[in-house]
Order: sequence, then structure tokens, then C-alpha cells
Amino acid sequence: MKILFENLKVKPFFKDGKVISLIYQNKENNKTKISIFDSYLILPSSLRTLALKYKVNNLKGYFPHNFVNENNLNYEGITLDINFFNDISIQEYEGVISNY
Repeated sequence: MKILFENLKVKPFFKDGKVISLIYQNKENNKTKISIFDSYLILPSSLRTLALKYKVNNLKGYFPHNFVNENNLNYEGITLDINFFNDISIQEYEGVISNY
């Protein structure tokens, strides 16, 4: 953080006392700009719920957080067992997603 503040102009945007976005700009060259947004504070729903509400065709996928480690980062193979996924129903695991 110290390096960012020493080398870049930082412009925060707040909503209800919380930072919803940060814009970093090069102090010497205003053409370089990095914008970071907290989408959950802007639209307080999960990405999957938002995609369903807005009828997006390509939903956010599920990631097997309980499987991945430094030894299998490039895993290619069959779909892993449901126990490797967090917060997924059997219907979602089987590829059936109900619309709200």
C-alpha cells in the first residue's frame, strides 16, 4: 500500500462510509489509470444471483476450492466430486440451475 500511495494519486469513492471504488493514477502521467470497484457494495448480491436476475446467458461457474493446491493447479480431467465445492446444491452440481 505504501508503494501505491508514494507513486500514484489515489482517489477513493465512498458510500455509507465504505470505500466502493479506488482510482489510481500515475503522478507524472494522467494517461495511466487503474480503477478498482467493490461490486458487492455497489450491487449487494452474489454474481450468480445478479446474472440470474438480469438473465445473463453465461453464469459464473463454481470453483473447487477444497481441491486446489500447489501440486494440481493445472488439473485437467473429470469433474471433481461435489465435496470439493462450497455452497453448491446437487441440482447445480448436476448442471440444473433453477431461475428465480
